[in-house]
Amino acid sequence: MRRVVIGGLLIGLLALAWYVDSLLARTLWVNNFVAETRSGDWYTGWPILWHAWPLALVGILVGGSFTLLGVGLVYGWANEGDQEREMERLRQVAIEAEQRAEQAEATALINATTALQQEQAVLQAQQVEAKQHIQLAESRWQAATKAITEVDQRIALITKERDEAMRKAANATATIRRHQAKAATK
Repeated sequence: MRRVVIGGLLIGLLALAWYVDSLLARTLWVNNFVAETRSGDWYTGWPILWHAWPLALVGILVGGSFTLLGVGLVYGWANEGDQEREMERLRQVAIEAEQRAEQAEATALINATTALQQEQAVLQAQQVEAKQHIQLAESRWQAATKAITEVDQRIALITKERDEAMRKAANATATIRRHQAKAATK
């Protein structure tokens, strides 16, 4: 799901660039509007952003803030969906392991009951087989429990990485703002 979100964001970024390019191609910016406007007093296309930098800066900061917030929310939603699907898959694996364990235990009990009616030597062999099935079921149960524990640890690690990435993004945004403020004061 995260891949879909990232792909959608890239497509959205390309669409935004195309839209801004077509919008700027049809837009005219005039400096010092007077009756005798010369060709050096008006701009069209991408140079508008250079000459209207305060407006462009406000647009970048406001739009970037909302975009960053939206991307964070959508990415968090996609990440939660991925985690829920992984947890559901592991729960299903645990349920199947438990069912196999129950089936193995039921098979062992049936074998033990049948062996009871037969001679003593066959009974002992089947009791050994039943114990092996129970041990196998217990080891599968332990493996499933361990897998669930590992998934919980992975979830905690992914959440920590996400929080770290969000902190780094906030730091980067603050650094960019400081640099832009410093550049604006020069």
